[in-house]
Amino acid sequence: MNGFRTEKKRRQMKPPFRYIDNNKSLSKVVHLLKDTSRICLDTEADSFHHYYPKVCLIQLTALGKNVIIDPLASLDLGSFLDLLSQKVLIFHDAGYDLRMMRSSFGFVPGNRIIDTMVAARLLGYERFGLIAMLEQVLGISMSKKGQKSDWSRRPLTQAQLDYAIEDTRHLERLADILIQKLETLGRISWHQESCEWVIRAAMEPPKEKIAESWRIKGTRSLSPQELAYVRSIWHWCQEEAKEADLPPFRIMGDSAILELARWAVQHPGQSLEEGPKLPRHCKNRRFHKLNATIQKARILPQSKWPGPKEYKQCPSKVLEVRPLTDTLVAVCRKIAGQLHIEPSVLASRTCLERIAMARPLTREDLMQSGPLMQWQANLLHHPIRNVLSR
Repeated sequence: MNGFRTEKKRRQMKPPFRYIDNNKSLSKVVHLLKDTSRICLDTEADSFHHYYPKVCLIQLTALGKNVIIDPLASLDLGSFLDLLSQKVLIFHDAGYDLRMMRSSFGFVPGNRIIDTMVAARLLGYERFGLIAMLEQVLGISMSKKGQKSDWSRRPLTQAQLDYAIEDTRHLERLADILIQKLETLGRISWHQESCEWVIRAAMEPPKEKIAESWRIKGTRSLSPQELAYVRSIWHWCQEEAKEADLPPFRIMGDSAILELARWAVQHPGQSLEEGPKLPRHCKNRRFHKLNATIQKARILPQSKWPGPKEYKQCPSKVLEVRPLTDTLVAVCRKIAGQLHIEPSVLASRTCLERIAMARPLTREDLMQSGPLMQWQANLLHHPIRNVLSR
């Protein structure tokens, strides 16, 4: 009983860490990291609080040491990032962190990564978030409190720092256990290839915004005139968000945009001051700009009103191969069931649809048409070829 209490107390103790906010201390960390081959890494960004997100904290654990680096403290990160690129990096859900590291610092990993979330999915875990994995594998409870902190504000509280370091301090132990399980099942090559795909995807340039992004949820039932107001208000919201460096939902939420558009149509002669309740910060200059936006949309000729969204018709080729696609999905589901993994881990329906249209003959053609990774193609090649031959 005493041993249990000691273990529970040990888990609840706040971990020691070094907070780095000057170049001298950062140089010592770089010197320390030269002696390790693996580094557990995580970042905290401010996308929940800013229009232009950036990395606000870099947490790492290596050689039993926990370190929090503050990139907003005017640090020269060059040597640190160069060293980081040479090491094996352990993440949980590396995609987001790598994209943020790339956009904030131009960071490109030069070595392999170990992604414990990818490992969890390849092992068939249905709950594969970090908090769930720590609980299932290590028996460690971790609070979600702090996830939506504004990491760009300084000074950071002790509670924020304690929360931040929890994301890396257990990662190496978690990774070692999951890697051992993958090796036992002969799936370590699956994990390595999947992690390479994660890196490549994270290094791709961000996609451009869709021209009709203003068609928010709930616009499908609106009239063309209401859509015209939604479009104008949405663009006003985006411009205000950029200027204030805030996420658009903090300027005006989607439901408020829809409500305002409906009101504008129903009350064509009324002033915005008599309209629905607006966010508290929507006053003075911002209010007058919104009012001008409403007035401009009000005099928009009917010919300029947007029509209902044009949904792309399902290509005839897709319809033609739908029975074959359904068969391939069933085959994939059966194999995934035997492996005790989710079917989407093995192949998505979109991939199988492309395969049904391409009808590849070789394993290489199968990888290209999916696209699929080699381990996926190895598992699916013969079953798919048998289906296609029929």
